[in-house]
Amino acid sequence: MGSSKALGLLVTVLAFLGGCGAASRVDAYNVYAIRAAQLELWKEAALRWQQALELAPEDPRFWNNLAVAYEAQGQLEKALEAYRRAVALDPDRREFRRNLIRCERQLERKAEVQELPLPDANAEESE
Repeated sequence: MGSSKALGLLVTVLAFLGGCGAASRVDAYNVYAIRAAQLELWKEAALRWQQALELAPEDPRFWNNLAVAYEAQGQLEKALEAYRRAVALDPDRREFRRNLIRCERQLERKAEVQELPLPDANAEESE
């Protein structure tokens, strides 16, 4: 996405935030984060969900969404922790549990791949 679109989005949200109370700011951060995620601006989305969580740390949706942003950036350990927070806050939400399980599996696969022995480069040369 071009920087002009990101700048326009930022200006719109900042203007909205100027006259808002805490609840409205939480909503604005969430809306902004969702829009940033739709544009695949994952770092920006994560930042805005972090800001929302500063104002509403018990909202499991923000923890789940933050985890999605971390996961999209390849930060699986951070994603796992955020998914765990979301599930702890709302254990009945299937979407949160599915996301947690998927992230756990990704981390397991990553660990398995890292444990695989590397091929011996000298073996290919001697054949």
